[in-house]
Amino acid sequence: MHSTLEGSELEGVDDAYYKGKAVVRAARYVKGRLSASKAKRTLSLDGRDPTQPGSPLGGLSEKKYLRKAADPAAVKRRAQAAGYVKRRTYQAAAKNAAAAASKTAAAHSATTAGLKGAAGGGLKAVAGAFGGLLAPLLGILLVVVFIAVLGGASGSSTQQQNQVSLNGLSGVQLEVATALSQAGYGPVQIASIMGNIQGESGWDPTVGDASSGYGLYQFTGSSYTAFANWCDANGKQKDSATAQTEYIASNLQGLWGTALHNSGYYGAITDYAGKDVSYEAWQSSTDVGFATYAFMACYERPRSDVAPSSFTENRLPAAQQFYALLTGGAGGLGEDYANADETGKAIVNAALVTPWPGADLCATWVSHVYQQAGLGYPTGNGNSILAGYATSSDWANIKVGQIISAQYGSGSAGAIYGHT
Repeated sequence: MHSTLEGSELEGVDDAYYKGKAVVRAARYVKGRLSASKAKRTLSLDGRDPTQPGSPLGGLSEKKYLRKAADPAAVKRRAQAAGYVKRRTYQAAAKNAAAAASKTAAAHSATTAGLKGAAGGGLKAVAGAFGGLLAPLLGILLVVVFIAVLGGASGSSTQQQNQVSLNGLSGVQLEVATALSQAGYGPVQIASIMGNIQGESGWDPTVGDASSGYGLYQFTGSSYTAFANWCDANGKQKDSATAQTEYIASNLQGLWGTALHNSGYYGAITDYAGKDVSYEAWQSSTDVGFATYAFMACYERPRSDVAPSSFTENRLPAAQQFYALLTGGAGGLGEDYANADETGKAIVNAALVTPWPGADLCATWVSHVYQQAGLGYPTGNGNSILAGYATSSDWANIKVGQIISAQYGSGSAGAIYGHT
């Protein structure tokens, strides 16, 4: 069996089969011993059969101890099914091995395509052989196969999330994104840095001086001196956007400081209060809003009186736009109708025909839309929806049909009830 499967995509299935069989046998043995021991202990207490109604175990436990006599016909069917699976498995493996061997002399590209086709066919053949089979062991084996497939798909998805697209960028912005990408940062981190550059210097690498703040990242005082010394030591020009970004990328972890965040210096930005803003948390974040805040609070560190308005009105919107570009978008926000799933489209279609219920009834209208789309009747005002159900503040990831809620103003209906 081992030699038959060797060299095919089913190699190793025999080992998994027999190891799994041993595990199932051991589990059945332990379960049987525990059941017998428990029944014996209960009988010793009052002399009654614990599997009968009125016993200490009660009627709900009866099926755990009473076993029906084996049905000879059922036993025979299971044996035939197991033999059928084995034959189909061997046949599929042998066929795939022969197909792969016949293509080894072909060109590399043709061989690659052929192997992909053979692997797909083999998996379908195995799935077909397993279909409808009730044996627990073969069910476990099939789950293991699909876990391996899903694990590979998950890794691929993560890799795609970290891919950076430079299309749509030019000039200084392209220089910065290229340097950060080459340093190993993903699109979330790059977007968070670029959004902060928007708020710090407006993309002018020559602006300012050592006392007021110089360049894209506004190097000031000792930070300017350290940057200038680094440029001299590495033969770099201080007014180069690439040089400034390379310095940041190579020294950022050492320059990172969380004290102002932890002390409540930026307490007006409540979305991220109490969160871990360490360099490691920023580096692994998938939330553009959080990453933009963390870079601002732990590296740029603007004055507390200007930080909230700069973050919400400038840095965060810019970061979200850059994220859309870096992930292959056209600079717009969220997805469009054509790419939405059927649920999203149903919500839009319902919105177009749902009448407006009246002044100040925005959340009521949203509830009517969802009900019209067959999705229940969500309730609450803008603030309660925001507090209880918000999942993201990242505008770049808005989905078609998603509810958007906001709190605004002070001492007004917008502050009390919010808007949806």
